[in-house]
Amino acid sequence: MTGRAAFALALAAAVPAAAAPCTGTVYLTFDTGHMEPAEAMADILDRQGVKATFFLANEKTKRGDTSLDPAWAPYWKRLADSGHAFGSHTWRHWYVGADTAEGKVRYAPFRQKGGEVLDAQAFCAELKKPGEAFRAMTGRDLDGLWRAPGGKTSPKAIEYAKGCGF
Repeated sequence: MTGRAAFALALAAAVPAAAAPCTGTVYLTFDTGHMEPAEAMADILDRQGVKATFFLANEKTKRGDTSLDPAWAPYWKRLADSGHAFGSHTWRHWYVGADTAEGKVRYAPFRQKGGEVLDAQAFCAELKKPGEAFRAMTGRDLDGLWRAPGGKTSPKAIEYAKGCGF
């Protein structure tokens, strides 16, 4: 099954049939990734009149650039103009580890040791950088949302994120 077909099937399952009244809210979210089905997903969302929240990180794409490269500006502008919501998924899409004894946050690539230890200022910079790229491409800011890669957080990372507006 292609990425486009899988997405269409998932969206069809999420959008209720006309005969069945919707009594709740479904939150549809996407993270950046290799971006291969990105345009097809945008077409389906437009056609179905569905709004989603996109969490942005600067990840490598199938076409050899990155998801927040200026070459993607028309795509992000289209989504922004369509009324979707946007949040940070961190700039490098690294994972939060345990807090350090010094009150900082460990931050490393997936399944790798080492990485970096970030204080509040460095952590906020990591969260805000996708928004800077997005603003340059679309003229609008992110919506103050943060999704941690892999869902990995720590008490200090949450404190830092709140302190810088997420």
